[in-house]
Amino acid sequence: MCGYAAWSIEEEIVAATTTSLAGGMAIGGRFVPMVQLICTHCGFVAHHAVGVLGINLNN
Repeated sequence: MCGYAAWSIEEEIVAATTTSLAGGMAIGGRFVPMVQLICTHCGFVAHHAVGVLGINLNN
């Protein structure tokens, strides 16, 4: 991060797939829905878990 204080909040939800410690991954398996904050100066992308932020995806 560059320390600049201007962020853009993306409207789309992204999902990171989960894998087992053994390396197995299932298509269509569990995932973590996240919102993205993007620094408008350097392009750094920060992901934040939707569930922790209290965002309801069932609207």
